[in-house]
Amino acid sequence: MLVAAEHAASGWAGRAQQQFLVAAAAMPASAHRVAARLDAASAALATYARQVREIQDDAASLQTTRRNTADDIAANERAIRDATVVASGPDAVESDRALLQQLERSGEWLAALDARLTAQWDELVARRAAADRAA
Repeated sequence: MLVAAEHAASGWAGRAQQQFLVAAAAMPASAHRVAARLDAASAALATYARQVREIQDDAASLQTTRRNTADDIAANERAIRDATVVASGPDAVESDRALLQQLERSGEWLAALDARLTAQWDELVARRAAADRAA
């Protein structure tokens, strides 16, 4: 706008000067709109980055828990196999059958835990998809 004023003061006159002044006056408004759009885009990207970091942190923790649970399930299945052999053997006593039942209940509990962890994973996937759509 200063340049436009300088040209007007230098004696430039006429239709070209008027068109120039109109164009120069419009530039700051459009520049403000562009700056506002860039600010909005920057804020959206910052929000997206924060959401993705939170999801990734939750996913890392959940993956560790899922791995540990899978290890526990495998160990429990091995223990059930061993306890089944002992509990069905000729020298089996009531405590052998009780141990087998306890291991089977633990297996049910671990299966339920695994199902809950899978549901949490699915929720994280949905959160990420929602964040991606919003970005």
